Amino acid sequence: QFNSQGLGLWRAADSGSDFGLVFPFQVSTLADLAGNWNFVGYDRENTTSNPMFDFGKAEIKTDGSWTHNNCPTTNGAPACEGFKAEATSFTVAGGKFSNADGHGYLYKAANGTKMYVQSFGNEKGFAIGAQPYAMGLPTVGHTSNFWDVWGNFSSVNPLEARSGSVQSVDAVANSYTRSDGQVRLINKPAEGMSYRAQTADRGAVVYLHAKDLITVYGREKKDSASFVGFSISK
Repeated sequence: QFNSQGLGLWRAADSGSDFGLVFPFQVSTLADLAGNWNFVGYDRENTTSNPMFDFGKAEIKTDGSWTHNNCPTTNGAPACEGFKAEATSFTVAGGKFSNADGHGYLYKAANGTKMYVQSFGNEKGFAIGAQPYAMGLPTVGHTSNFWDVWGNFSSVNPLEARSGSVQSVDAVANSYTRSDGQVRLINKPAEGMSYRAQTADRGAVVYLHAKDLITVYGREKKDSASFVGFSISK
């Protein structure tokens, strides 16, 4: 299923755990990749360890050099490490970016939003980057219609059409409540992200938003229930 910006979601037709993103190939340069980024990663140390969904920030220079930090969160507040310079830089050849951690591709949608996707290889996971932006609170009654799929390294839920509406907005808390009862804090743990606090029956969830392109989300914990999901507008 594709959205109007040329980004699609797919899921294997069999009972396996394969699912992911598809988008047109573009020949990009280091200058296209330069800037500030929020990153989320879904990865594991090896093929038998529990995976983890985490988030961090990066600044990439036009020469391919970059700095980054990791930002574990507590109740939506990041505890970011100091930025550290990476020993190896990004390089690019024919639109394929490389660094010490793996290979990736940049996609710039028609609306100007950029997304960077990198695989760590050896079935260890991936990272997705989006440029930060100040999100605004939605209006009460706003309804969204979207395609959604989520899973982990061993199973995947169906790729399905879903919808939801905004029931109420709290401008003081910078949050809104959805029709399914979920309360989302916006611009937490960083601008261009949102956060759903832990409840009695489920862990906290972090959402990365590439503006009007895709939302990538996952459970903020390293355990067997960790997962990653993707949503795109219909």
